[in-house]
Amino acid sequence: MIYDLLATYRQISDSHTMTLDSYILSNGLYIRLYTDEREPDVLLVERQTPQSGELYNWFREVDFYSRLIEMNKPVDPKKKIHSNNMYSVFFKHGSGQDTLVSDGKLSSEFEDRISRYFDALAKPKKEHTKILKSYNFPDIDKEAIQRNKEKILSISDWLVKKVLSYDFISEVYIKLFFDVAISEYKRESDRYLIPRIFNNNKYNITFDGTLYGLSNANMGLNAKKPYLEHKTTNYKVPFRISIEDALDSKNMIEWLENQKSEGKPIVSGYLPIDSEGQYTLSHVITDEINAHYMHLEKGIKTIINDYDFVPGITDKIKPFTINNYLRLKDLNEEVINSRAVLETRVDEWLYNGNLRKNYYNEAPKPRSGFSSRQVDLLMLSKTAMLNFFVKCDATSLCGCIDRISLGLIKETILNSKYRAIDKTNIPCAVNLRLSMLKYFKIGGKENMGDMIKPLWEGLKQKVVDNKTNENQICESDIEFYYAAGQLARYLISLSQAQNINYDIIDPILNARDSNKIKKELYGLIKKYSHAISADNKSKRTDALIALVMGYNPERPTEVEYDALIAGFASHNIIYQKEDV
Repeated sequence: MIYDLLATYRQISDSHTMTLDSYILSNGLYIRLYTDEREPDVLLVERQTPQSGELYNWFREVDFYSRLIEMNKPVDPKKKIHSNNMYSVFFKHGSGQDTLVSDGKLSSEFEDRISRYFDALAKPKKEHTKILKSYNFPDIDKEAIQRNKEKILSISDWLVKKVLSYDFISEVYIKLFFDVAISEYKRESDRYLIPRIFNNNKYNITFDGTLYGLSNANMGLNAKKPYLEHKTTNYKVPFRISIEDALDSKNMIEWLENQKSEGKPIVSGYLPIDSEGQYTLSHVITDEINAHYMHLEKGIKTIINDYDFVPGITDKIKPFTINNYLRLKDLNEEVINSRAVLETRVDEWLYNGNLRKNYYNEAPKPRSGFSSRQVDLLMLSKTAMLNFFVKCDATSLCGCIDRISLGLIKETILNSKYRAIDKTNIPCAVNLRLSMLKYFKIGGKENMGDMIKPLWEGLKQKVVDNKTNENQICESDIEFYYAAGQLARYLISLSQAQNINYDIIDPILNARDSNKIKKELYGLIKKYSHAISADNKSKRTDALIALVMGYNPERPTEVEYDALIAGFASHNIIYQKEDV
């Protein structure tokens, strides 16, 4: 992954320049110090501070070269000073983390902390010195270190007054910089980075004059993660990269970390291959291209926690028709040509808006409108959904869409609180499920929607339009299950409870055979017998009951859940108005 991304990253532009151009100063107080008697330049960076101007750009560049890779790789062994070179000094102020001030005056420990930092710069570790010498790196200027230390200490009282004058109410960074050439900062940044850029120097090797080591980008190997070390081979680490690649990898991760869209961080997207001028990840791909897809996990360290090379990726799909199999009055059949639009329908109608926002959530929580069972179904299916909608791979989706969509719809019904089920998203979800079964050619169920669509009209002729006293009969198993769904929906509507509880039909929706469905329906008929007798629709009810109870499916253990749910979610035949 690292090499593939680096190749594309490098061809876009100079890797160093790209990362620097995307860098933004964090909130804090920035101070430029001069070696003569000139007054320091001061810039307070807050959320509304313009990200432009000569002073801002100077601070941005020197700050970029002065940061630690991570807090576990400091210069100051006690981690009070957070910069990396002799021309900069970073420390925190406020919230109990103050390095400079104590009880409104100069901290008695400030001098020791500054001295410890500059002494560590003047006396680097032997292993670091050895690595730098192999690169013919010049020795550090110890006289400059001493001058800079003395300068910082000499203005300590001024610093206290300046910092306290801002009356900070929250923790901020105070950052001091010396007015020297940018090339000086870059050299000293390299002095810090080169010995520390690898994850652990004990795995370093030199080959043909080039130093190779374990990448620190998207890799961890320490005492807490021994399982990453290879125990039975001559090589102990997964892979090594050159020091140049390691430095560019660091810049690349930072470039990704700094990307924003409309002021908000970008956490996922596509990096097209062979696309000049592509300086940010694309959220949506329209035309067919070859690209890298990645998702970033931003925390103490930004890592790429999902990566794929996606050849021929495009938002366009062959036309997907959401058919109105349930004959909903307010639903026009929709032809979708966009993967993103279909993803929106799936997210809204099947997952109640919980799919996309949980693609990378390892532990989504149940909430109102989304039960623990739905969370389980989300966890089982979200990778397949992401693979299709984000990476254009339908393989795993085809293997799970039948079970998952059916389970989600069942659970949505059981958790619904609305009397008018046909006015909720449930019928839309049923139409979507049946359309997906057809679109993805799910074996045995590809034509289920077409078989269900005429059932309502046929049932209407037997229950509403029948002017004789002769009982009608179901003509097929699928019609029986559709009629059973209609009957269950009607019986539930007779409840006088203020809040409908659809849990009562759980045994019907999850029945393993037709006899169980009949048994549960019979129980509901007895429960609401008084309401049935008092209803002026009792003739229709009797006809519908006779249709269901008078039919024995040919395959009683093969429950047609789609027909059952379609009957339940469709406009109820008992309440159909008479044709004039």
